[in-house]
Amino acid sequence: MFIIRDIATDLLLDWDGYIDDITKDDEVYDLQFMWPIEDILTEAKRRSAYAGKYARNQRGETMIHEVALTADEQTMLEKWLDDGGKELYNIFHPYAQDREQAYQFDVAQTIRTFHDKGSITGYTTPILTDSTKEWTDDEHISRFCRIIGGDANAEEFTIADNAGQTLTFTEPPPPDEFEVEPEVGDSYDILSGGTSKDYFLYRLKIETDWDVNNIRAINAAVQDALIQFTLAKWYEVIGKIDSYQLALAEYQKLYTKIKALTWRRYETNIRRPCNLI
Repeated sequence: MFIIRDIATDLLLDWDGYIDDITKDDEVYDLQFMWPIEDILTEAKRRSAYAGKYARNQRGETMIHEVALTADEQTMLEKWLDDGGKELYNIFHPYAQDREQAYQFDVAQTIRTFHDKGSITGYTTPILTDSTKEWTDDEHISRFCRIIGGDANAEEFTIADNAGQTLTFTEPPPPDEFEVEPEVGDSYDILSGGTSKDYFLYRLKIETDWDVNNIRAINAAVQDALIQFTLAKWYEVIGKIDSYQLALAEYQKLYTKIKALTWRRYETNIRRPCNLI
C-alpha cells in the first residue's frame, strides 16, 4: 500500500479521493510505501509449497516437505526480506534525501478500515452534522471519526450513535471535556478496526505531476520482487539450482521494471534529484 501527503501512517484511507486533488506540479508530496511483512512471507511460503507439490525426487516422490518454506525458517525469511528491501531501496534513494528513517524494517503499524469521509456542516457538542449524507441509522456505531484540518486535526472521537446526517460522539465523563472540538468546514474520516501488523516502508518526497496508476504499478512490482528475492535465497540454500535461477531471473526482471517506472517519475520532475542510481 502507499500513503500520500501528510496522512497518518496508521490509516488505510480512500486513496483515490485524496489523489483527485493532487494535480499541481509545483508542490512537494510525501509518499510512503508500506508492505506487511507477514503478507509477503506468507505468499513466498505459498509459492514454494506450490512448486514443491509438483517437484519429484528420483523415486518419483513429491518434494513438498523439502522445498516448501515453513514457519521454522521465519528468522531467515525476515533477514532475507530486509536484505531485499535494502537492495530495492537503492532505486528510490534519490527521492529519500532529507527524509528521516526513509527505510525502515519491522515497524508496527495499526491499519484501520475506511468507511466514509466528508465535511462538517454543523457541530454542537457532541453531535457532528453533515447535511450531504444519507447514512443508515446506527451504521457507524462504535466506529471512529477522525478530524482532518483545523484546530482539531488528528483528533479522534468514538461514535456512540448516528442518524441520516448526524454522528453523536461518546462524551468523556465530567469534569473532562473534549480536548479540541471540531468546527464547521473541517473534514473528517469514519474508520473502524485496529489490526496491528509489522511493516517495512520507504518514505519519499515527490515533486511532480504524477498519476496514481504509475505509483500503484511500482507498489505491486516491489512487493512481487521481494517475494521473488526471498524465494531465490531459499532455493539457493536448499540447493534447488533450477528454481533458484528462475526466481532470481524473475527478481531481476522486476528490479528492472521498478527502475524503469521510477525513472519515468524522475523524467517528469521539476527539479531532477541528484545522485541518481
